[in-house]
Amino acid sequence: MQQKYASAKPRKQFFVQMFTRDISLEDCILDLIDNSFDSLIKVSDLDLSAGSLIPTATARKDRHIKLPSIEVSFNKQFVDPSDFSGKPGTSITISKLHPEIQMRIEEGTLQRSLERTISQAYTLFLDEKARVLLNDKEVTSSLVRFGESNAISFGKQSFRFNGISVDLYAGLAEMEKNDWETAKAGWYVICNGRVVVAANKDQITGWGADDGLPIWHTKYRLFLGLAFFNSDSPELLPWTTSKRGLNRESSVFIQARTRMIGISRPVISFLNNMYKSDPAESLPEREIARQVKAVEHQDLVKRPESSFKASPKRTKKTTKRILYEAEERDIERIKRRLLKPKMTNGEVGRRTFDYFLENECPE
Repeated sequence: MQQKYASAKPRKQFFVQMFTRDISLEDCILDLIDNSFDSLIKVSDLDLSAGSLIPTATARKDRHIKLPSIEVSFNKQFVDPSDFSGKPGTSITISKLHPEIQMRIEEGTLQRSLERTISQAYTLFLDEKARVLLNDKEVTSSLVRFGESNAISFGKQSFRFNGISVDLYAGLAEMEKNDWETAKAGWYVICNGRVVVAANKDQITGWGADDGLPIWHTKYRLFLGLAFFNSDSPELLPWTTSKRGLNRESSVFIQARTRMIGISRPVISFLNNMYKSDPAESLPEREIARQVKAVEHQDLVKRPESSFKASPKRTKKTTKRILYEAEERDIERIKRRLLKPKMTNGEVGRRTFDYFLENECPE
């Protein structure tokens, strides 16, 4: 009897359908932008803090349904245009889309989602070094900066681990519109210039963990932490495949997380002192917190390692609290005598104290 064999050769369609199912449309487009920045860094031998080059990614669709048009451009001071023949950049036109992608575009929320995601992920590049245009509209940076003054300075720790340089910063954020935004507070993790985790307030960066920081509270809305991971070998970095999440099992991140918790604790202690049960006791902390001014990101790398420092000016307290009880009928008698029946009990106590001090204890 002749044997028959079933073909077990992998088909291209299988890989396309299965491997792309877990990747969002935003992640696909961000990957194109990543390629632009990566090419810039490699071709121009740039530091990750500097941009250049002019790559372009454009996508369109039949039936007048249009994917967002994206253009990425870089500061020309970082690249010599003569290094390129013709117009630099790459144009990508997509003429056939899956039905699910068409539905997502027609839904109308893609552009807003992309703008928010690009602004957050590439905020360091958008801060002066590059422009990203989304349907001809420039995406603005959502950069959060530290606040500092003569009385307050942020903390910094640096270390290297298996070919990765790590720089950690923790302190107070700058004030915006005379206050601090809760939505922007927390830890930011940046891998090779890209923001992987933004404004994190959960256990992944130590908040609410048994071995870490307290559970997040609105009184910590002044807190800002930045964790920079840089490496010439991107596969060593603690990001996920989509570059929009952290690999918690990464050895370098485990090392960094412990230090992130440690460098945060002095900041948390300061913020706890800002919100004591007696508001008067918190005034020195609140006063110096409101005096902070923004620190530019390029100034961070120049600072030596240090701990978070805050020096509130306290005046020696010369008062004591007096607390005693009295019969209700006696308190009411005093109110009637003073012709002030609506006077509070505390005001009665203060009035009787002042009377005794003036008449029985003259200086």
